[in-house]
Amino acid sequence: MSWIDRLRGAVFTRDNAIVGAVTWVLLLGVNAALVYTSPSFAHRLPFDIVRLISPCYRSFIYLDPNRASNTPRFEVVLGDSFAEGGGDEWLSSDPRYGLFNKLEPTDGRQFISFARSGYGAIGTVTEERRCRRMLEHATALGFSRDAVSHLTFVFYEGNDLNDVLREQNHRSSEAKYTARFLMPVFDYVYQKFRSGRAALPTRTAGNSASPPGYPRSASGILFGDFPQSAALELSNDEIDQALDALFGSLQTVASRYPGRQLQFLYIPAVASSYDFRGALRTQSYAGLPFFPTTGDANTRRHETVRERVLTAVAALGWRFCDASPALRVVTGAGTPVHGPRDWQHLNKNGYRVLAQRYADCFGGAQPSDA
Repeated sequence: MSWIDRLRGAVFTRDNAIVGAVTWVLLLGVNAALVYTSPSFAHRLPFDIVRLISPCYRSFIYLDPNRASNTPRFEVVLGDSFAEGGGDEWLSSDPRYGLFNKLEPTDGRQFISFARSGYGAIGTVTEERRCRRMLEHATALGFSRDAVSHLTFVFYEGNDLNDVLREQNHRSSEAKYTARFLMPVFDYVYQKFRSGRAALPTRTAGNSASPPGYPRSASGILFGDFPQSAALELSNDEIDQALDALFGSLQTVASRYPGRQLQFLYIPAVASSYDFRGALRTQSYAGLPFFPTTGDANTRRHETVRERVLTAVAALGWRFCDASPALRVVTGAGTPVHGPRDWQHLNKNGYRVLAQRYADCFGGAQPSDA
């Protein structure tokens, strides 16, 4: 090889290195700009992107640009897929899906959601701590704890106690969480090569016909799936352990926001939202086709859990709001508040009831016509 060929090779290698370095600098700059401006557009990203990047970007799903202010005020939302709006509306891409899209605050505050599908109390409170730091220091949101006026914890009787038991022994990397938020472009590319994960997983009936065994309520509502019970598969000791973890989590998050209005919204299990009499097959979390019980047994467990939660959260300074009676009025008249596709989450009827219940209990927001 002549000296001319060697020189050309060196120049080519140098040019490639420069192009590569410039490309990386541009990518990092674009990435940083996306992180900083994410509050203005993240809630409009396609689901295929949102489900793969850091869950912290789902905190913006309820932001309303029309309510932007130079002195922003926020209501922090904690919970699981019910707080995120899982159900038939979400499956149908309804832009006003869920509870918080149906509420219009009268004082200009915005909803910031640290609720995540599949999370229990420990998970959502941990998410608040981790994600809040990202929003405070890496974005243009203007979010801080000083700007928070309300905390709302959305509790679902059907599986939140199961979830918090699972979370007690779960540990995850703080560094990985931070890296995923700060590097959404690279995170998306990496996650795209892995198997997809549903952000709002749901069990849906395969067809409109209900096979033998799916229950019918006393008011004649025929189900398309086995309803979730009031944590009937948990033993009394497991109920005690799960409730202790729930109450401890409420104390932890309340200590981060002293003096704020604390709001606890209790959503009954699917089976607790209807009048079932006699034998009842419910969804199993133990890998069984179903869990056999009775309507009376579910009612007793619902009443026990509800009373214990009410007593404890009131003692901790949280305003308690139970959606059970309002939902049962609707279902007692023959109108389902779940299904027909997703029988594990509320449908539009159910979320409308929930929005009205929120307004009646806590004030400060009016239900919309959505």
